[in-house]
Amino acid sequence: MSVPITVQRKLLVRSRGYCEKRGEDFAFVEPQIHHKDRNRENNKMENLLILCPNCHSEFHYNVDGTLKKKDFDMIQEFPYCQC
Repeated sequence: MSVPITVQRKLLVRSRGYCEKRGEDFAFVEPQIHHKDRNRENNKMENLLILCPNCHSEFHYNVDGTLKKKDFDMIQEFPYCQC
């Protein structure tokens, strides 16, 4: 399930067009939506962050490029998940 367009628009308004972690201007990069609880079906505003690709990857990957434990555990639990 993807984030509804109405919610995406609200996130852009809330962020004023900038990454909510580092302030990268979305005029230069494509924004990505991060689910804080890792549940792609939970599209409540308080569960979402709109981020630049670099900041979004920091939430999921370690410096060495390996998945963070939380994401690794999720993949192990749902190995065929297409999320």
